[in-house]
Amino acid sequence: MKFYYFYSDSYLFYHEHIQSRLSNYMDLKPIWINNIPEIPNQHHFTGLTIKLDLVIDAISQNIETNETIIFSDATIFIHSENGAKLEKYINQFNVYDICFIDESIYERYNIGFLTIKCSKQTLNFFKEALNLMKIINHDQVAVNYLLQTTELNYIMYDSRIFCGVFREELRDSFIIYKSFISNKNKTENFNQRIQNFYDNRLINKETYDKWYIFENQCLEKNHI
Repeated sequence: MKFYYFYSDSYLFYHEHIQSRLSNYMDLKPIWINNIPEIPNQHHFTGLTIKLDLVIDAISQNIETNETIIFSDATIFIHSENGAKLEKYINQFNVYDICFIDESIYERYNIGFLTIKCSKQTLNFFKEALNLMKIINHDQVAVNYLLQTTELNYIMYDSRIFCGVFREELRDSFIIYKSFISNKNKTENFNQRIQNFYDNRLINKETYDKWYIFENQCLEKNHI
């Protein structure tokens, strides 16, 4: 199964993480992009169409074969032992056009990790979301608005793929975890996620020391 994700130099930790955890099991399709300029006091993706642009391109590449693909943010954490189970897990949802992460704390669908059946219908849905961003200035808000009236067949993953605060009861069973942060500047956003992974014993001290920016300035060397 093709697994698309996009990253920049600021996200090399996640690029290396995804490659190390999934390269033996998935057909990885990393997409390198330029670092996204910071927007003070706003969400990192406010007003930016890059994710929808890339989703539309990925669907277009696979529409003739009607393949089901994964499209993900880079900022995910993959269970060290359960990555091998991802494709089998995703195949349970092949009857659906789109699958989302449950962001029930905010009563909305999270678009940070998507399974998409490549078809004219899903292509048109994301094109409509892109067009709606001329009015609604955020990609996830635009997608959630369109879901209210779409005829697409969509669903949320169960807790094997989840986001938000890490849940200890899912430690052994989760496959993909996407953490929430309080949006600040790029450096602090990166640090919050790394700190979260360390505090929840998802990474060891060596990895923490390598990547936490205030300890060894790793990201500055990679041109944030």
